[in-house]
Amino acid sequence: MRFRRAAPGAPPAPPRSTKSRMLIAAIAGGASVLSFAPLGWWPIQLLTLAILFYQVLRAESVKASAFIGWAFGFGWCLAGVHWLTIAISRFGGLPLPLAWIAIALLAVYMGAHCAAAMGAAAWLRKRWGLSLPAANLLVLPALWAVSEWTRGWLFTGFPWASSGYAHNASPSLDMPPFWACSVSAGSWPSPPAPCCC
Repeated sequence: MRFRRAAPGAPPAPPRSTKSRMLIAAIAGGASVLSFAPLGWWPIQLLTLAILFYQVLRAESVKASAFIGWAFGFGWCLAGVHWLTIAISRFGGLPLPLAWIAIALLAVYMGAHCAAAMGAAAWLRKRWGLSLPAANLLVLPALWAVSEWTRGWLFTGFPWASSGYAHNASPSLDMPPFWACSVSAGSWPSPPAPCCC
């Protein structure tokens, strides 16, 4: 996407490769951990999700979108649970290199949830012929919420570093109770307000 029009005779800029989009997404996923405690810089999560959605919407294919989503989920999980290597090695007795391999394998699996959501979003966009704003404002956030929910529920779940936990000190808590519960719990579908508040 260009913000300025190119000269009429200028050749179009070459598209970014999927590998470079994956690298950008992985770095954004790792940076999103800064939005959680103890730093609590919650706007970073909004920025990193915007970067993810931008990369997915500009991908060449559904497969590329899924790989970009996986890279984001991998970076997010690896940065979010890296400290488990200490617990696994010190208290579990596993050698440190094997602990890092175990955490990397966990991140590979957890990235699959994000990959499925981003791949499904790209597929739905192509299938329904959605414009970029419609996909960005409707499909991607909805499928992101579904991936967060499945990540916390499927196979007994692993709800570590769910999106909503980054917003426990954000202005979103000043919203009406139903929406605030949905945002702060990071789950979809959210429980009714009386059950949550």
